[in-house]
Amino acid sequence: MQAMQRDDVVFHYGRQYLRAISRVTAPWVAAPRPPGYPKIRSGDLDEGWLVRVEPVVTELSIGFDELRDVVGSGPGRPFGKDGRPAQKYLSTITEAEAATLLDRIGAAAPGLVESADLMSLPLQTDMPIRGTARVEQAELRRHLLRSRSEAPCAVCRRVLPASLLVAAHVLPRTLLTDSERMDFEHVAVLMCVLGCDALYERGYLTVRDKQVKIGRPADTPAVADSVGALVGSSVEPVSFQQESLFAEHASLHLGGPSRRTFKR
Repeated sequence: MQAMQRDDVVFHYGRQYLRAISRVTAPWVAAPRPPGYPKIRSGDLDEGWLVRVEPVVTELSIGFDELRDVVGSGPGRPFGKDGRPAQKYLSTITEAEAATLLDRIGAAAPGLVESADLMSLPLQTDMPIRGTARVEQAELRRHLLRSRSEAPCAVCRRVLPASLLVAAHVLPRTLLTDSERMDFEHVAVLMCVLGCDALYERGYLTVRDKQVKIGRPADTPAVADSVGALVGSSVEPVSFQQESLFAEHASLHLGGPSRRTFKR
């Protein structure tokens, strides 16, 4: 783990399947044992190493038989001589093996793409891969953060660590065209995971006339209280185009006219 560097590609597997692909965001740091990981042996330490990653592709279900065809088996490999997963947290594979896996999945190589080179991302942002790869998502969040370690939430305006902020699409991503999804400057804003992102995504709050306003009826008093605490906050769209997307989002949840329909 101490050899892992920023932008290294990580393949995550569990329960007989490759589950996700992520990219390393920072070198390792010392960290305590996380909750839910009890000691296996009495001599196990309470201190260890932490490497943070950001997801690039999720919801995969690539079987181990297919993985073994690419990475092989043996000492030091992800699979032992018996063909079963090695009992360890981390194994290395070659760049050629990684490229083959990414090619089979149909995803761009996230660790090999320059963050500023948006043209190197695929033109199609949704690709069937026994799941869906949101291949532009990591670059979108990187663009909005602009290398900042903290930034304000677009809704509550609190300045928060980057780890508590997500790239929230102003209009549901499933309603956007591929070209709109790549228009990073206008199609998304930073929202916090402390409530604003969830309330906005579900339509409990909307943005109209550059202010936070009540959206669809709250299901419980707790939801109503959370929305009420934000109503009246100012939101500054970066352009008329983004303001129009906020208006479309409001129409979707308030039953007004919209030129788009949900694609489930």
